[in-house]
Amino acid sequence: MESYSQQAFAVTHGLNVYEHTTRYPYPPVWIWIVGAIAGLAPMLGLPFHVAIKIPATLADLAIVTLLFEYVRARRGWVLWTLGPAALYALNPVPALISAAHGQFDSLPVLFTLLAFHLHDRGHRGSLEAAALALGLAIALKGYPALLLPFFALTAPAGRKVWTFGLALVPIGLAFAIYAIAAGFNPEMLTRVIGYTSTPAMGWTLFAPDLNLPLAIRAAAWLGSDLLILVFATLVPWLVFGRERVLGVAATFAFFYLVAFRSSVQYLLWGLPFFCLVTGAGAIAYSLAATAMLLAYYAVSDPLALPGNLSAAMAATMQALYQACVAGVIAAGGLLLALALFKNRDANRVPASTSAAAASTAA
Repeated sequence: MESYSQQAFAVTHGLNVYEHTTRYPYPPVWIWIVGAIAGLAPMLGLPFHVAIKIPATLADLAIVTLLFEYVRARRGWVLWTLGPAALYALNPVPALISAAHGQFDSLPVLFTLLAFHLHDRGHRGSLEAAALALGLAIALKGYPALLLPFFALTAPAGRKVWTFGLALVPIGLAFAIYAIAAGFNPEMLTRVIGYTSTPAMGWTLFAPDLNLPLAIRAAAWLGSDLLILVFATLVPWLVFGRERVLGVAATFAFFYLVAFRSSVQYLLWGLPFFCLVTGAGAIAYSLAATAMLLAYYAVSDPLALPGNLSAAMAATMQALYQACVAGVIAAGGLLLALALFKNRDANRVPASTSAAAASTAA
């Protein structure tokens, strides 16, 4: 909340947020939302620390609706139509990250999901709308750019470069508008590009026990980031092709499996796609992610924990911190294996069945 307060002060006093505080490492879109909330909170009679959580909470509700619509548009009204939406709606992970922690990752998650929902609809203008939706996700937080190569490479022939470029328009406009409004500062670019997360998860949590030299840790960090970039750029396109949701789920699963260091709010990134791909895998991941969040908050931010969580349970979660990190890594490996398995099954579907399914979806 302190970061949001500093950001709100900057925007309400006409200051460039990149000059006023080092605690704004995002593209200049979220800052306008912070400013709007700072102005609206007194009018609504809400404390700022409560009001600032409303956009992310509304985004979570929109994700539930979009998951329902995603399945309904492709499979019609069947029992499974409610499955992914229910898995997300009843999941403690979004509640802990958005409503308790106050992170706004559900906003870029929402627009990323919308982009892949629109990508293969085949309606007039749907590809352009999808590219702009992914671009808005990137303009909120940079991480959806991991999916941009896959997104563009699976566009129709002759429209790949156009799709790639169109997805970069929102963040370009955001920087241009903010530079005009608040003045240009090189920190706008360097801080966004050089952002490093709080090391709350990942293989780095095991490095102290192994007594690894600092140089080896740095090499492992760089190596894991490069591996993730290469995977996200090539594997979904080459392996999953037009099974786009499987490709996205596999990308995030691989991220959780190999990331050397990451933050707990990143646990939200892949969740909607896991809910679409595999119910059992999503439940296993959610259990691991919930345990990870409770352990992290017990150590770093006890006020984010549910009020009815006993002190004994919080102490237990603190003691099991590394085990919870290992659980998230294992869940990433499980989900990657499930995505590959389901992709193999999808490729075995006879052509006649695929055509019938496509006709039904249309």
